[in-house]
Amino acid sequence: MIAYESIRRRLQNLFDDVSDEYAVQIREAVNTAYREICSEHIWQTLLSNPTFTGSVLPSDLERPVVYVQDDTDFLQFNISETGRYQGFHLFNWYYDGAVETPLVTGSDGVTIINGTTFTSASPSTAFNATTDTLVGEYIQIGGNEGIYKIESVTDANTLVLERGFRGANIDNPSHQTALVSQYYEIRPRGTLKIGFTDEDGTAITSTTRDIWYQRRPLPLYNDYDQLALPGNCEAVRIKAYQMLLNGLKYDNDSLKKDGSYRDAINRMKPLSPTVGRKPLPRNKLGNTIMFGRNRMVDRYNSSNRRVL
Repeated sequence: MIAYESIRRRLQNLFDDVSDEYAVQIREAVNTAYREICSEHIWQTLLSNPTFTGSVLPSDLERPVVYVQDDTDFLQFNISETGRYQGFHLFNWYYDGAVETPLVTGSDGVTIINGTTFTSASPSTAFNATTDTLVGEYIQIGGNEGIYKIESVTDANTLVLERGFRGANIDNPSHQTALVSQYYEIRPRGTLKIGFTDEDGTAITSTTRDIWYQRRPLPLYNDYDQLALPGNCEAVRIKAYQMLLNGLKYDNDSLKKDGSYRDAINRMKPLSPTVGRKPLPRNKLGNTIMFGRNRMVDRYNSSNRRVL
């Protein structure tokens, strides 16, 4: 991993522009490239393994990796909702829609850059400090791309975030440090919900499950912010460079960097290997062992004799 400053300086030198205004454009391009590359691969540095309860997934989920049934050792495999009765695995999961109504919304949120305190004065959207309902939930603030986990509730109007807020007011992104009158959503709309089925396609209800997923990275704002990617993150720099060239109408020059980008991303992926698909289990006669609804009962050996 490297700091954002390393990429910013190289891009400023390439365009020979160290102004604050262009620094904002560079940051936007780098964040866009960073987010895009983070979604292309399962990066070990972005994996999360939180306690998962209910049917609403963590709001910072970028892509799922593994689910395990809570009272067994069975993995749960992805399946479409319409195909939930046709899979051959014992347990399956499927996306069951998305959150349409956030837990809490407001338009008077206040925080500061790199601050972990978030406040809202509206009585109609006051935070409940007497329960842990909001602890562990996620909040999206203004137009910032980050999804921030709520660590604790101080009182009826104050939350404490797990990570400092990375961003600035879009009206004055270079200099403003305090953000006021910000719209916010706790458990933002669009947060995915999930369903699980057994071998008969019947929905399973449970309190906890083991979950591993790749989280959405927080945006880069400070020079010292680390990119949660392996190596020197050259692919991020090249991708951002292409975006900046496109903004200046140098489309041909941008296209010439496609090969360099592919080489860079191919060098990064082996630094964060993922577990490949395992072969299907077989018995001593070489027959595939199937589980669930589509298990094969009649099996035969090389002598055409039925295997029990």
